[in-house]
Amino acid sequence: MDADKVRDIVTYTAGAVAVFSLIGALFQSMTKSNGSALPTLLVCAIACVIVFLPMIQQVSFYGVETRMKDKVTEVKAIEDQIKKVAEINARVSYMNIGWGNRLGSPSALDKQAMLDEIDSQLRDLKISDADRKALSATYVKLIGFDFYMMYVRTLERYFSFRQQAMQSEVNKDSGSPVKNELDRWKAGMPSWKPNYTMFENLGTYSFEDEINRVTPTGWLSEADQKATDLYKREIIRLFRSVEEKGGYTKEAAEYYDRYHDLGGSDKKIIQLFGFNPSAVR
Repeated sequence: MDADKVRDIVTYTAGAVAVFSLIGALFQSMTKSNGSALPTLLVCAIACVIVFLPMIQQVSFYGVETRMKDKVTEVKAIEDQIKKVAEINARVSYMNIGWGNRLGSPSALDKQAMLDEIDSQLRDLKISDADRKALSATYVKLIGFDFYMMYVRTLERYFSFRQQAMQSEVNKDSGSPVKNELDRWKAGMPSWKPNYTMFENLGTYSFEDEINRVTPTGWLSEADQKATDLYKREIIRLFRSVEEKGGYTKEAAEYYDRYHDLGGSDKKIIQLFGFNPSAVR
């Protein structure tokens, strides 16, 4: 038989014994029959202990602490956690409002650190992984947009300055071997069309599809194509880690902070293509 059922049967039986013992004690007192009512009351007391013992959490010197006190403590702990979440959310809101429409902003690493605090509290509140990812879905899409624009701006800057450098060389020497590459470049460049409206479709765009679509093929030199494909794989790998986490990973945040601005674009171009746009005059 199930242990809970046995316990219930014992409890109900003890309760019945307590009730009948109490009735018997009252009857003895009222009828003034021979014998003391004390033994009957004692039986009643023991039965009551059996009934209420499972409800007692612990006995202290000052009295009995019941489950109700335990429940109050539980509610208080949840209340404290909710307060922490509210405080963190307030900090994030103040940060966003304070930095809105300004030239500078906190780093991706700093912003993610604050959001990680929120995620930690949501875990403590037993919010499921699926629900937490749903809460961060738009944020992840925004990160994807930022990574896409970083990728596009870096390539755009390289293509523009590289073409300018080749043109300058051909202008100096019309017989330069660079002329064939420049002609191929000029023929292929118009087919390169970044999706600048991606922000308007945050909920539906596919990051990998957009990155693959904007990665040029066919008109770059072999070396440039290899470098561009390497950059594409790097960006896709980082964004996959962002999707899996539901926010910036440490690596992705540091990468974005390092390469998203103009100086960072030049660093990445030098790394990938061995070409310095700032040196072009």
